[in-house]
Amino acid sequence: LKMEHQVAHISLSTCLLPQEGFTYDAFHTAFEQVVSLAESLQKTIPSRPADQPQFTMETSLIPSLTMVARKCREPIIRRRATRLLQSAGREGVWNGPIAALVAEKIIEIEEAEIVDERVIENEKDAISVHFPPLKIHLKKPY
Repeated sequence: LKMEHQVAHISLSTCLLPQEGFTYDAFHTAFEQVVSLAESLQKTIPSRPADQPQFTMETSLIPSLTMVARKCREPIIRRRATRLLQSAGREGVWNGPIAALVAEKIIEIEEAEIVDERVIENEKDAISVHFPPLKIHLKKPY
């Protein structure tokens, strides 16, 4: 419950902010707490044989760890979250090993941008991704 509270706090605190890399930097401590709680919780889950996959209809670890692995820019915390996802099994529609693969690819792409800051001179060498604008309508309180 504490993990889900931290993730909800981060989500609500950032939902109306521009989704840039630094948006989540202020939540380093919360991301660390989510991963630490997940590590503690995972130690209490009995291990199963490798040929018997773990499955539950309740969600507890995977959604929270997925957010940490995707949004936190601290490499050590991200990799701890990814390692936990690799062994998290399945929770409803959430698949830990697949979430770990997605997170690893995101990390690889983001860290490649940091290391290789080449300027793209030819537009054919670039990939553009366009998202529709987000429209939010809030009712006035009066």
